[in-house]
Amino acid sequence: MTFLDYITVGTDHKLQKSDSTDTGLRDLLNAILQNNEVVLIAEEVETSKPVNTFGRELVGEYRWLSIDMDDKERKKEGIYDTTLHGGAPVRDPRTGDDFPANEYHQLSEGKRENHWLDKIERWYKEKGLMDETVVPRHKTIVLVCGHNHLPFVGAKISARGHSVVQLEYLPYNKEKEQGLFTFFND
Repeated sequence: MTFLDYITVGTDHKLQKSDSTDTGLRDLLNAILQNNEVVLIAEEVETSKPVNTFGRELVGEYRWLSIDMDDKERKKEGIYDTTLHGGAPVRDPRTGDDFPANEYHQLSEGKRENHWLDKIERWYKEKGLMDETVVPRHKTIVLVCGHNHLPFVGAKISARGHSVVQLEYLPYNKEKEQGLFTFFND
């Protein structure tokens, strides 16, 4: 197995879209591209319709990959209903007030994250890049995902024996904007 070099970027999905007026993520990705030999930008993006992202525009179709599960794949894995969560109120233990929850379901999201990494590895292999004589170790894969996934997908990448650098682009207070981060073991 070829070991891969990853740079993961945790962000807000609305900041990935190329029509976003906030171009900070584009600037970060552009800097990554200028300083690394990037072979792929893989993004967690909506699968039900085409999505134009800064990453896709910067590297083109041949080096871009949508990695999330579609509805059929989520249903097959038994996680469709869980991934439809959406900020139901939870009690903040610090204040006792109800807040919208920014939910992370460990089992369901873990299945999605492993799916992403499997899909990236399949893409890498299908492109004939698994032979290190063809692609030396210093080639980089950029994975752009929702900010909540950052530490978890990073741990999965490391557990597979790959190197990972974790970056983030989130130009606001996450808890204030998205709600209290709430972790569920499913």
